[in-house]
Amino acid sequence: METTKLILDIFKSIVLAIIAVLLFLIYLQLPSSKQSISLNKVPDVVEKAQKTGEQNIFSQRLVEEKKGQDPDAPANRTAIISDLTKLASLAHEYYRGSVTTAGRNSFEGWKIPPGRETTSNGNFTASITSNSITFIGTGNRIGYDGSTPVKIIMVIDGSRIISTNVDN
Repeated sequence: METTKLILDIFKSIVLAIIAVLLFLIYLQLPSSKQSISLNKVPDVVEKAQKTGEQNIFSQRLVEEKKGQDPDAPANRTAIISDLTKLASLAHEYYRGSVTTAGRNSFEGWKIPPGRETTSNGNFTASITSNSITFIGTGNRIGYDGSTPVKIIMVIDGSRIISTNVDN
């Protein structure tokens, strides 16, 4: 009886380990056995992904590394856009004006708040006119060109974000 229980416990442990590995592979979205490739086909995968835009995590990372882009650049772009959106929100509060801000339908006098010009994601500048602001966020990861940092340009007016462009 005790031997049977021991065998069942070992079997349960093995099954749980297999399930954990399978869930991990699914989480990473690694290619299935039908999609797996040998190392000598890596250039073909990169070329196909570049031509068709078809990507999974594996091919996206290969394309980025081939171009010289830091594989963490997409996350840096997302973080820069998030930081720029927060700055835009602060600028809109100023524009609308309140007891604590001077705006009143103008961005004149607004500045990026101290401590927000540089974050762990990158550096931020603003070109300000009375009715619009052009923000530039420069990341800390190498962008598409393989030599210069990620760069995002966001333009706002008094009521909305007009555009958000990835420059690198």
